[in-house]
Amino acid sequence: MRQLLPRFTRITKTAAQSAAPTFTWRPSVTDERTGLAVAATLLVDDRPCTGTSCQVPSDGQPHLLQVRAAGYQDWELGIRARLAPGRVFSGPVRLRATKKRGV
Repeated sequence: MRQLLPRFTRITKTAAQSAAPTFTWRPSVTDERTGLAVAATLLVDDRPCTGTSCQVPSDGQPHLLQVRAAGYQDWELGIRARLAPGRVFSGPVRLRATKKRGV
């Protein structure tokens, strides 16, 4: 005997299905002069990210990607793209050290 679903079945989306589509921003942050890796804070639209990559909404709206590190100039990139969800946007970010006074 075939089992029938109740007449009014509530179908809900999983968290992954209901979340807005995003792409991943994964920069490699280095010192411009030495090429050594730099510990930095990544931000998307002034909100900090956790770890070494960020999820950026893929909605075609302008977004501001930022990198901040102590002793270095801030780095910013404005992006307005509708990248395919799940894609990874990566590349080098070379930070310039701030000039020290009295040197």
